[in-house]
Amino acid sequence: MNLDQAYKILDYGTVPPTREKQIQLIQTIGYTKVNGVNSLSESPNYQIHKVAQNLFRNAEKKVHQYWKSIDEEMKKEQAKEHYENSLYDLFNISEEQRDLVTISELESKILQ
Repeated sequence: MNLDQAYKILDYGTVPPTREKQIQLIQTIGYTKVNGVNSLSESPNYQIHKVAQNLFRNAEKKVHQYWKSIDEEMKKEQAKEHYENSLYDLFNISEEQRDLVTISELESKILQ
């Protein structure tokens, strides 16, 4: 399941109460049959409902993981920016002069 499919599944808000909507949810990811049954329309109600529940739960996990990774990436960027600004401040380098000095140069000054 890709992220777009996960969002389409989550657009249902919850696992749909009707068999027809559950089949539509299942078809969102391209399933045409489940566990050996030739078509979704031939599958028993409990099986359709169970597959729809599992897909909905997987969609929630997929979206949650995506936003968690975005959040972690943003935190890394903020930490990097904070680190770089701390180095500039440590050496009293003004905003206008920061383009003239690299972070690695400042780090090497610390190690000297």
